[in-house]
Amino acid sequence: MYYFYDQGVKFIPNPDLEAEESTSYEAGLRINNAYGRVAMSVFYNDYKNFIEDRMIEGEDPSDPSSKEVWTTQNINRAEIYGAEVSAQVDLATLAGAPVVCTLT
Repeated sequence: MYYFYDQGVKFIPNPDLEAEESTSYEAGLRINNAYGRVAMSVFYNDYKNFIEDRMIEGEDPSDPSSKEVWTTQNINRAEIYGAEVSAQVDLATLAGAPVVCTLT
């Protein structure tokens, strides 16, 4: 059994926040045949004025009513990149069994 209780946080708006801009690239490959399918892709995002949450003040352990205080800020530049691969195999075609297995 698991239980989690949170009082929430206080969020302060940032009037100096600038709009986030990004250029994104993605390339991928999909293959489908009688035995299943495979999909692979890579991506890259280049951000200007990336918006990030930042904690200004933490909770005070001696004061149960205290809350974390957060705001947003711009980061001059950020890059996010990665890859995704997924595959699905039709075992019924391969082994003559009515089972499908997906690995993502």
